[in-house]
Amino acid sequence: MRSPLLAWAVLVVLGAPLPAAAHHSTANFDQNKANTFTGTVRYFSFTSPHSFFDMDVMDKAGTVRHYKVFSVAKVVMVRSGWTGMDLKIGDTVTVTTNPDKKDPSYVYLQKIVFASGKIWNRDKIF
Repeated sequence: MRSPLLAWAVLVVLGAPLPAAAHHSTANFDQNKANTFTGTVRYFSFTSPHSFFDMDVMDKAGTVRHYKVFSVAKVVMVRSGWTGMDLKIGDTVTVTTNPDKKDPSYVYLQKIVFASGKIWNRDKIF
């Protein structure tokens, strides 16, 4: 009788869900390419695990391009000097980013020059 009970206990333990460390990778962004552009902020989410904002950029042909700019977590941004008031809808900002390998309208923030002139650089936080 102990063998079936032991076998059942082993199956239960092996089948139990294990906690997994959540990490949102930046592997989909091409770290070997950098683009710098200026545009207008349309949305800002100062959150964790990753903050992001949407911006519109007018290209040389006069076409407005929409970008979703991803960054590090709010807590990391705050520790490196960024405040929730640094970026507001309607602000004109200049960003340096790494493009997504499949969709160039998704980008990862490396540097931002805020409307106030303040500069935030991701390289200084790691």
